Amino acid sequence: MMNALGIKKRNEAKEFTYKVLFGRNVNSSKADKAFRSVFPTIHNFIKLYKKESGDYKIMAYDLQKAESNLIFNKMIKNIMNLHPEIKVITIHDSIVVQKKYRDIVNNIFQNEISKEFNLI
Repeated sequence: MMNALGIKKRNEAKEFTYKVLFGRNVNSSKADKAFRSVFPTIHNFIKLYKKESGDYKIMAYDLQKAESNLIFNKMIKNIMNLHPEIKVITIHDSIVVQKKYRDIVNNIFQNEISKEFNLI
């Protein structure tokens, strides 16, 4: 999005992307036009997903639910089962552990991401 719009600041690109993901998807909006030009198939999927659900807000809810499931029911559960000595704190979508456990947790995190998105 940054390249397509000539945006220099990450926050601006993030705002445009959020408008597409979580907004009403008005064809005339600058965010939708730009996103559609770069990711036409994904933009079409987003619009169909929202249309079929009957509520443009449903995508935000479903993405939050999927993220929560991945973080808590897979990653945190895996850390607790494999390494009960590691104390875990979560802050939104972040997992906080002592620095000495960073590599262990990062490996679990990467493995779960790979499984979730069929990358392995």
